Formats: sequence, C-alpha cells, structure tokens
Amino acid sequence: MELKRDRWFVRWFHYSSLICDEFFHEGRGSRHRIKDGISLCIFTSTIFLGTVIAFLHAVLYLTTIAVLTAFPIYLFGATHYLIAVAILAIVCFLGAKIILHLEKKKKLAAKAKEIVVVKQKRESGFVDLLWQYAKATKEKVCPIIYFD
Repeated sequence: MELKRDRWFVRWFHYSSLICDEFFHEGRGSRHRIKDGISLCIFTSTIFLGTVIAFLHAVLYLTTIAVLTAFPIYLFGATHYLIAVAILAIVCFLGAKIILHLEKKKKLAAKAKEIVVVKQKRESGFVDLLWQYAKATKEKVCPIIYFD
C-alpha cells in the first residue's frame, strides 16, 4: 500500500508521531522509522494515541485557562473582566485577519507560478485506509505502508 505524503491523514500520522515522541520523551522522529515502510496497525494506533494525547493536553490547557479567568473575575468583577476580554478578542481578531490576508497573497503568488494540471488515478482515502485496517485486523496481518 502506498500513500502520498500530502494527504491529510498522513500528515495527521506524522503529527501524532511527533506528539507521541514528545510525550514519551523519545528523540524527535524516533518513535517509528518510516524509511522502509510502516505497518498499517502501527499507523492507526499512532494516530489514535496522538489524538488522545493532544485531546488531554487541550483539556489541561482549557482547565488552566478556566482557573485563570475565574480568579480575575472574583477579584475585579465581571464587568471589568469582560471589557478586557472584549478588547483582547478584537485585537486577536484583527491580527488573525491580517495574517490570513498575507498568507492568501502568498498562496496566490505561488499558484500563479504553478498552473500545471495533471490527472491522476484515484488515491487511497482515509475511509479506504480504515477499511484496509479492519480487514487486516480480521486477518491478523497488517500490510506495510510506504510514503512517496
């Protein structure tokens, strides 16, 4: 089975692999050597584990933010806190809008240089990948995935 590196679930796998490396204090990229291919079972378990770790980190950060917001409201009152949050939200929104506009201009400039249209055969999608994983689990043989 061969997967293209630019597919979203392959990027998700690489991101999850890096998350697992950091979480388990392993060296960068040491979790799975993918030079010679990787098992589909390891591929799916890495995606699952990386997603769980990222979710738990998000819960930790959101809990921290909730604690940091409750304390100022208790000290200064809700009115002053909401005014400060509104000002901060407006500043963040305007900053994000400027950054998105600059990135959009950069992408348009890059697309203007690259106008080649090539038709390719249908690639393996994420649902196809999950179907292959279900079949491999039933047969107790996981195929090797290669990245181009």
